[in-house]
Amino acid sequence: MNMSIIKIIYALSIATHLILLLTIFRLKQKKQVHLFCFLTILLTLIWVIPQMLSNIFNFNFWGFAIYIQSFSTLFSPSTLLTLSFLIINEKLKRTLDYFKIFLPSIIFSLIYFTNDIHKLVIVKRIGNATVAGPFFYIIYVWQILYITIAVFYSIYYSYKYTGHVSKQILFFVIGILIPISSEYISFIFYLSCGYKISTLPAYMYSLTYSIASICITISVYKYKFMDKVPISNKSILEHISDSFLVLDFKNNVVNMNQVFKDSFGNFINVQENSLFEVLSDKLFNDFKEQIIQNIKLASSNNKTIYLECALEMNPTSYYNIGITPILIHKRFMGTLIFLKDISLQKQVSELQKENTLRLIEKERLISLNQLIGGIAHNLKSPLMASSGGIFILENNTKKIEKLLKSQDTHLSPDQYKNIIDDMNKWESKIKQYLVYMSDVVSAVRDQTINMNSNKNISFSIEKLLEQITILLEFELKKTNCILNKIIKISPDTLIDGDITVLTQILNNLIINAIQSYDNGGCIDLTIEETSQKINFTIEDHGKGISKQVMDKIFTEMITTKGANGSGLGLYLANIAIKGQFNGSINIESELDKGTKIVISFPIKRDNSIN
Repeated sequence: MNMSIIKIIYALSIATHLILLLTIFRLKQKKQVHLFCFLTILLTLIWVIPQMLSNIFNFNFWGFAIYIQSFSTLFSPSTLLTLSFLIINEKLKRTLDYFKIFLPSIIFSLIYFTNDIHKLVIVKRIGNATVAGPFFYIIYVWQILYITIAVFYSIYYSYKYTGHVSKQILFFVIGILIPISSEYISFIFYLSCGYKISTLPAYMYSLTYSIASICITISVYKYKFMDKVPISNKSILEHISDSFLVLDFKNNVVNMNQVFKDSFGNFINVQENSLFEVLSDKLFNDFKEQIIQNIKLASSNNKTIYLECALEMNPTSYYNIGITPILIHKRFMGTLIFLKDISLQKQVSELQKENTLRLIEKERLISLNQLIGGIAHNLKSPLMASSGGIFILENNTKKIEKLLKSQDTHLSPDQYKNIIDDMNKWESKIKQYLVYMSDVVSAVRDQTINMNSNKNISFSIEKLLEQITILLEFELKKTNCILNKIIKISPDTLIDGDITVLTQILNNLIINAIQSYDNGGCIDLTIEETSQKINFTIEDHGKGISKQVMDKIFTEMITTKGANGSGLGLYLANIAIKGQFNGSINIESELDKGTKIVISFPIKRDNSIN
């Protein structure tokens, strides 16, 4: 070939290697994969420079050139194999592993550099030719083996973790195969025919080494895969249906999946690197701050942190966010952020909540309907008595007026006194009836308050018992039942929550107990404090509940009353006790022996009534 072209090839080769070395050297955050990439390129440059001096300038310094090039040739396979391990795993587990990989290079170098003593590698040199010794072929086979392992290791684990050969691995493999392909062909011919075919001219090796160095540098530097996450973790990301971001240790966005781009394409800047720049839209203002704070927390605690975020899109979208630190050999390498769209789940949850409130309202109305009859009877008696009393007062008033007009001086004082005493008696009774009716009206008014009001107040046990007594008085009389109130706690003890809700729950449970008897019976309502909690126990000795119903009583709307029951009572009582009082409800029952229901919730230690 023309000498000018050969000179250009060598010049381009050396310039390429120097540029690549400078590019890697200027990296601020160098990892082991960068260092070994630098070493690999440096070794090829060490081989190219003496070869150029020999071919172009006819420098005959056999000893120096041979030793320099041999050093490069003997250590390049080890650096390439190490580089393939680092691309896959980021770091070898032990320092001893590096020594094991480079041990053959060290041993063969010592053998080669002491060749003048034992002649095991090169028997003799005749001009530019050499007569190979037995170790020459051992070294040759070892080089081919190491490079082959590097190629197959990279391809195998890339396919294993990602399901395909990634661009990074493709560049790395091409970089190895371009200069070594002629050696593979020579090795095959040697094994099959017993001789080697002609190898490439030295200047062509310089050209192939340049291409190899470029490919390897692209694999390590341009894709900068190890600045992000090792290939073994990437396999997980390739099969995720939710949105995700991968951040490096500087919170630069180094990867995002197509789902994320599809979901937020109108709000992100994919050309930027920094998380703040990628998510520069005002939509993410609060989101970014939450992410940064939780990234620090996740990396320091070495655990995944979950949070929920609402993004004001059209319509508002809700996301569950998982922030997972990426640790390699206990070193923080970056962060994996998952964003799961839960907008649909939110809508379903709100719908379920709305339906539950409707069911609660339905049960409240059913309960009120049961109380209306008793309330009407309770009001009828005092109203009739008050009406009679008012009639008597009118008659007595007329008598007094008549006496005063007649001015009967023979009328004794006792006659006046009897009339006045009769009037005072009925006045007192009417006042009592009015107070009683006012209490009944107040109790009913409280029960008609919508359960969606979300009160946050306190009430005393005394007030609670007062409302229960008023509202159940007629039902107890009508069914010939007795309610025994066993109070083992101060009546002034306060309970946090809505008295309307608890009154309705207890009334329903007591009515259930009443209905468990055919001809009346006793019901015990016990209120006591145990283990920092208030316990309400309603116990009867009536029909009891079957095991089949017991198994479903808190999970399904089930009734034992046939057409007269809604099936909502205990089901909704359980929801209300947990949701509004942070408590629990338990039930024990046996057929024909009775039922015991215990409601428990935390006690309020403030003795002053709000």
